[in-house]
Amino acid sequence: MTKRFGFTLAEVLITLAIIGVVAALTLPALLNSTRGAELKTGFKKEFAAMASIPKLSYAHDGTDFSNWDADEVVAQFQDSFDVVKTETTYDKDALGLLAEYPTDLQAATYLVLNDGAILIVPDDYSKCTYDASAATPGAETGCLVYIDANGVNGPNKIIGVDDATTVTDIYPVIAGGMFIRPGNAAAQAVFENQKKLDADGPTATFDANKVKFTTHP
Repeated sequence: MTKRFGFTLAEVLITLAIIGVVAALTLPALLNSTRGAELKTGFKKEFAAMASIPKLSYAHDGTDFSNWDADEVVAQFQDSFDVVKTETTYDKDALGLLAEYPTDLQAATYLVLNDGAILIVPDDYSKCTYDASAATPGAETGCLVYIDANGVNGPNKIIGVDDATTVTDIYPVIAGGMFIRPGNAAAQAVFENQKKLDADGPTATFDANKVKFTTHP
């Protein structure tokens, strides 16, 4: 009997086909997971830098987010971040965006950072202060700014607002008084490294005691 060593061409082709199918099924999920981790890291980096701004300002001249309107917040960010470009009106091409921003974010000032992220300060931001008795936890108009961790790249979706099954790269942040907080339950879950998701996104409970703000003139 003749012994056969190695594999036939047919066996090699079948094996390669199986490997290809497995890779096609698993690679997109792996890439999305890696991309999602990078976006979360970027969000936390900008969040940490942003958190120091009102504290340093208060120590310097007694002012914080409760004293600043949108233009003053932009000025604070320009002084504190490595800003390479500022756009005061929404223009997809001027910003170099590969995907449109949501309509709610098209009336704002956009600060493009050297590390690729974009900070978004809505025009309606209005001197927000901490208020432990506020009825609505952080959703008031005038208290939110946004961190686009992915910069000019897509998909330009807001975490906790847009489809939870897709990669989201824009994180809402509540800025009030001397504090900032994640702007919704999904952003808070990212900040706290909670990974469990359900059909509606992260299962974390939004901690209203941490994020209740109101605005004042």
